[in-house]
Amino acid sequence: MAKNHLFFVGILVFNLLIQQKIYSQIFGNQKFKEAKQFVGFQANPYLPYLSDLDFQGSKNKVFCLRYGIEVVNGLYVGPQYFFFGGTNNSVNLKTSSNNLGIFSRYNPLHKKKLGVLIEAAFHYKLEAYKYLSHSESGKRDGIGWYAATGLGINLYKKKVTLDLMVKYSPDVWFESQHFVPTYKLNYHFN
Repeated sequence: MAKNHLFFVGILVFNLLIQQKIYSQIFGNQKFKEAKQFVGFQANPYLPYLSDLDFQGSKNKVFCLRYGIEVVNGLYVGPQYFFFGGTNNSVNLKTSSNNLGIFSRYNPLHKKKLGVLIEAAFHYKLEAYKYLSHSESGKRDGIGWYAATGLGINLYKKKVTLDLMVKYSPDVWFESQHFVPTYKLNYHFN
């Protein structure tokens, strides 16, 4: 009985293989090679005095690295990593948040020098905090998200773009507030 099953599985596999085109070299997806792609970077995305919170004594760092590929005209999707953290001396608190996730970015006016951006992202976050005045510390992780809107500016031959946005996140721990002005500098290729 087992030989009969192996025989039929063998015939099925053989039929599937002869239906497929077989190449002596790796044959990549031509559509992927032709798709527009970009790499984006962000560092310290806002100035403390633009915030509605008191940042006196606060030394925070923000860093973001992302890769996007265009799936339809003006719509990019891809992975991103971002970090937020630093020390707030007024409350003796040190925080860090490492976030890895996916984003989508849409610019309906992507062929113009100035466009409108709509962006959304979901990420997994690993957060930690420590009070410097005493030994209390903690960690938490979970799912987070944000939405952003703003302007996209083509700086140089549609190869270098600047995104100026206002980001919203319901997670108060994320950048210490709900609304944050932010920017990203992008390099486009293909």
